[in-house]
Amino acid sequence: MKKYLFIIPILFLTFTSIASAITYKAQVGFGSFKTEVTIDGNSIGRYIQEVYNYAVGAVGILATITMMWGGVRWLTAGGNKEAVADAQSWIKGSLTGLVLIMTSYLILYTINPDLIFFKTISLSTILKTQPLIVGEESMVGAKKLKWQQNIQLQYNDADASLQSALSCMRQDLNKNCGVNCGIISSISDSNHIGNLSACTGTSCSNCAHSCNSCHYGRGVSSKSLAVDYGDENNYDKIKNSALACGISDSKILLEGNHVHISLNSCPN
Repeated sequence: MKKYLFIIPILFLTFTSIASAITYKAQVGFGSFKTEVTIDGNSIGRYIQEVYNYAVGAVGILATITMMWGGVRWLTAGGNKEAVADAQSWIKGSLTGLVLIMTSYLILYTINPDLIFFKTISLSTILKTQPLIVGEESMVGAKKLKWQQNIQLQYNDADASLQSALSCMRQDLNKNCGVNCGIISSISDSNHIGNLSACTGTSCSNCAHSCNSCHYGRGVSSKSLAVDYGDENNYDKIKNSALACGISDSKILLEGNHVHISLNSCPN
């Protein structure tokens, strides 16, 4: 069991290498780990290098001792062939071990250069996203679509007929444009989720779209009847998907940095 204890500090460095502010000092210091070191993405590589350097020195000392022992055995053999052969085996073994440890760098480099060059461990930050503020059934539908950041929160503002159209278009886009095509940039309004009436009538405050837009129901529905796709470079394929799902050509518009699509039920 004790012979595996050396793994513990290595595991420690692996799991803590993502924390830039943590310092570590080995209980039995050696090399640069005699003093406190800051844990970073290079810590595990530097630790293994220090172990290697330490091992090279230790093996060199052991090889010298065994070679000396072989020499002593040979000198005291008194002409005994078996004793001489035993002494020679000690000397040969020590020389072989010394050659291997001294050429280990070249051997590892020949097998695979990555065995001696430890790349920095880097982890990208995982952003905490807000939960979907929709019912369980709507959440399932939202997860099938592609969204710009946090726009999925508008999904429950979509009229049921729009949700159905979005699902239809997603299936068509997956076949004809790819899973990363057709990214939704707007359904309703992030400033008024769940309260689209704030952007209807004659007075609109802090609304992303024009008053009474199809994004606010256009007086026909209390929910959105329109969607914007933010990847306008795929306009033709998005348009074809909309047409395939029964949306009229006049309801599909390229508006600068997005493709605007309204349902047929939304007045012009």
